[in-house]
Amino acid sequence: MITRDRISGALWLLAAGFVTVSGVNLGIGAYDDPGPGFLPFWSGLALALLAVVLLVLSLWDRVPAEERRMGLPGRTGVAVVAALALYCWLLPWLGYLIATTGLMLVLFGLGRMRVRTVVLGSLLAVFLSYILFLHVLKVPLPRGILPF
Repeated sequence: MITRDRISGALWLLAAGFVTVSGVNLGIGAYDDPGPGFLPFWSGLALALLAVVLLVLSLWDRVPAEERRMGLPGRTGVAVVAALALYCWLLPWLGYLIATTGLMLVLFGLGRMRVRTVVLGSLLAVFLSYILFLHVLKVPLPRGILPF
């Protein structure tokens, strides 16, 4: 796995270089007047930084990834992808509040938490994101079947 990390880090570094150079070619502009290349430029730099971190860690780490298994098990990863796909499909019909509550219940439920924690965490996440997007950022959210 260390070799895979090195290869993927190098590929991501190449991709980051391409994105950064493309951003420069589009024109970065200024902070108060960004050009079309502003976001690609800074995104490319951030991606390059992450690729360098991956490369450094893969060169520094001598323990194979199989021995230090971290992250989501395979079935959980598939469940997350399936839940996100279902969320994207149901969002226009059910609306933001219902669809996002369902998604959060599934995602929190995949963790090893008590039912009360899953429900309260899901409701809190949906409520806070609803306030943030609708009222603070003024982003229109899909209403779905609810009148508000």
